[in-house]
Amino acid sequence: MLHVRAFFGPFAQAQYPDYESTRDAGRSGNNFSWATAKCPGTSARALFTVSATQYTDEEVEDFARSALTEFAERSAKQHGCTDLKLPR
Repeated sequence: MLHVRAFFGPFAQAQYPDYESTRDAGRSGNNFSWATAKCPGTSARALFTVSATQYTDEEVEDFARSALTEFAERSAKQHGCTDLKLPR
């Protein structure tokens, strides 16, 4: 099961992974990835995340990466955000 989420403004600031807070995008193991974008009206970058309860094989990891990319692109566009940074 995948969970995708978006956080904006102060909600995004409160959600940044403490151990990776200086990175605009990244991965933590095989079950959590995040992307960020610059949005109007706030200095905090929007945060887009995908997490999985369990990865069973590489195909699920690829699917999660694709889901995050599509979700972040659509959400960023809808909110007028730019400079989207995706994990590699």
